[in-house]
Amino acid sequence: MIHRFWFCSLFFVGLGQVFGQNFPQQTPAHIQSVFFEVAGQMDPFPILEANEIATLHFDDLQAQETDYFYTIRYFDHDWTPSLLFENEYLQGLAQNRVSEFTNAVNTLQPYTHYTIQIPNEECKPLLSGNYLIEVEDIDGNIIFSRPFAIAQNRVSVAGGVYRSVDLEKFQTHQRLQLSIRALDRPIRQPEERLHVYVVQNKRWDKIQGPIPIHFNRGMQIDFRLDPSLSFNGENEFLFVDTKDVRVPGPQTAFVEREDLYIAHLHPDPFLAQSPYTWTGDINGRFMITTLQDYGYRHHIADYSWVHFSYIAPPPNTNDRIYVLGHFNAFQPAPAYEMLYNPDSSTYEAYVRLKQGLYNYQYFLQNDLSPDRITPLSGQHAQTENEYTVLVYYKGFGDLNDALIAVQSFSSFDLLN
Repeated sequence: MIHRFWFCSLFFVGLGQVFGQNFPQQTPAHIQSVFFEVAGQMDPFPILEANEIATLHFDDLQAQETDYFYTIRYFDHDWTPSLLFENEYLQGLAQNRVSEFTNAVNTLQPYTHYTIQIPNEECKPLLSGNYLIEVEDIDGNIIFSRPFAIAQNRVSVAGGVYRSVDLEKFQTHQRLQLSIRALDRPIRQPEERLHVYVVQNKRWDKIQGPIPIHFNRGMQIDFRLDPSLSFNGENEFLFVDTKDVRVPGPQTAFVEREDLYIAHLHPDPFLAQSPYTWTGDINGRFMITTLQDYGYRHHIADYSWVHFSYIAPPPNTNDRIYVLGHFNAFQPAPAYEMLYNPDSSTYEAYVRLKQGLYNYQYFLQNDLSPDRITPLSGQHAQTENEYTVLVYYKGFGDLNDALIAVQSFSSFDLLN
C-alpha cells in the first residue's frame, strides 16, 4: 500500500517568476491530450504568421459527443485583458461551437476527439499580439484555456545564449544577450512602448520580462546583463515511449493488462546532485503517434496507464512531488501527484496517457508556497534549452500591443 509523506526541499532553487495572466490550464479528469498542432508538429505556444493555421486538439473520455464552445480573447503584452472590442481584433464571432469531432475507433478507452482550427470560417484574428482560447461546456464553465499569438516581422532580433556572468550561477544558469534592430526607422520611445519577453521551452512558468533596455543606439537596442535574462538551465527531460501499448518500450520494465494496458517504467534515479549527462529530448513536449498510424492517429491511438517510479530521499511535511511536462501544461494536479511507497522507497504515480512519445520531469511543490514548483533533476548550464524572444510594440495612436518580432535561440552551442 502506498502512503503519503513529504519531501525535503531546502536546497532546491525555484523556477522563477510566475507571470501575467493566470491561465486556468488544469483540466477536468475526463479531458485529456490537450495540445496545439502546427504543420503536423505539436506546439505548446503557437505563434502564427501569415497563412499559418494552428489546430487545437483535445479528447473527452466521457465519449458522449458533448457540446463544447470556444471563446477567443485578446490580451496586452503582459497578458492583461485588452480594452479593444471583439470586432476590433476578430473577424466573425468571438464565441463558437466546437463542430469538428470524431469518436475513437477500436480502442479500450472510449473517447471523443475534438479539433478547433485557428483561423477558421467563423473566427479569424485580425491583429498581431496575444490571444487566449477558452473552451467551455454548455453551462459556460471554462474547462481549459491555451495561449497563442499572431506575429509580424517588423524588426530583426539577434543574440545568443551564454553562461552566467555570476560565478555562483556559472555552472547552473544560462543567460541571453539580445539586440533588436529596426528595419527602416528608429523605434520611437522604446522605454515606454517596446516590451520584450523571453520564454524557456515555451513553458508559461518560465517566462521572464519585460526586459529593461541596456543601451539604445537609435537603430539598434541592446538587452544584456539584466537578471531577467538569466534562466536556470535545469536538466534534460526524461522520456517514455508508449507508441505500442502492448509491448514494453526502452524505459518499460513490463506491461500488463487490466481495464487498460499498464506500462510499468523502470525507476528513475534521483539526479539532483548528479553530473550533467546529455540526452536528446524534445524540451518537455509530447507527440501523439502509434506504430500503426495510417494518418488517423488522433482517433485510433489508445490510452494506457503509465506507472512512474522515482527514487528519492524520504519526504518531509508540506511537500508534494509531481510528474509534469507539456502533456499536463506543467500544472500540478492530483492526477499527477507521486505518492511515497515505503516498501520500495520510491515515489509512484499512475498516469493515463495516449499513445505516443512523452517528455517529463519530476517537480516539487510546497503547500506553504503553492504557486512555485521546483525541479528535482538538477541544475546545469550545459542543458539544451530553447528560448523564444517575443517583442511587442504599441505605436502612437495604437490601442493594442502588436507582436512585431519573434526569434528562437538554442543553448546547444552555449557561448562563454
